[in-house]
Amino acid sequence: MHPRLRVAVAALLGPTVVLLLMAGTRPYYIQMTPLLTLFTYLFAHVLFWPPALATNFIGHRLGFKSLPRFVILMCVLSALLSVLLDALGFLLHFDPGGWRDISRNAGNLGVAGAGAYILYRVLLGRESSAPSA
Repeated sequence: MHPRLRVAVAALLGPTVVLLLMAGTRPYYIQMTPLLTLFTYLFAHVLFWPPALATNFIGHRLGFKSLPRFVILMCVLSALLSVLLDALGFLLHFDPGGWRDISRNAGNLGVAGAGAYILYRVLLGRESSAPSA
């Protein structure tokens, strides 16, 4: 596969694990229409790329060489993003739920972000040591 095509496929399909998390944890009364699926896919990109790019930058600064270290860093940064978004919702008077809900959301997004990062790196191929920013 051509390297540019591989990068494009990885960029488009990487956040699908986050998309599956959001689709799987939606309330039962919300139907996944094609339009809602498209917006959920776009929101999955918003939730995936900031931690992924930060993982790449911070991981290289810290001298990480192995995929598990990058994955753990991605998990932590995704969970931190989730907590920050829940705090922002709380400040804007949305009800993010109690601390149990906030910690559940952070854990779910952390694990989904780590899984999405693994998928992204696998789709990029073996020759890349880390994704380019």
